[in-house]
Amino acid sequence: MCFCLLHCAFPRRPRVRLFDRPPLEEGSILLATACVWRVAPPNMAALAARERESGSQESGQNSIVLNEMPAVEVFGVVFGYGQSCADYPFTSSFYESTAYSHFRKQHFIDLMLPSTMAEAHAVDSLELAHRSLVLWDARYIEG
Repeated sequence: MCFCLLHCAFPRRPRVRLFDRPPLEEGSILLATACVWRVAPPNMAALAARERESGSQESGQNSIVLNEMPAVEVFGVVFGYGQSCADYPFTSSFYESTAYSHFRKQHFIDLMLPSTMAEAHAVDSLELAHRSLVLWDARYIEG
């Protein structure tokens, strides 16, 4: 994909830096850059149903998800130098969670969850970036 087409495909979306943990935390690693599409809303009805089924009416569960698991959808992911085989950090915490599992089918047609950045639709150059979406923890983004 040429730069012109890419620029038109992602209009006015600034690129942000994606880390493996909060960027100011010691040891954080820049995994990729991307554009943020939108806030990914958790499935609160599924959380409430799960609480009813388990019999544990933990009233704080919904606020924990909203405050401790703030997910956004990102696209145009370009992995950092040497990071193609790095672990994609959110397979379990988002795609296998009750709150965000509804994104699994939307983001991965074959339902195969990524274990590496390359499997998470990340590419090695901006010219190859595409609109495939993945979830990222909003606290792990800078820029």
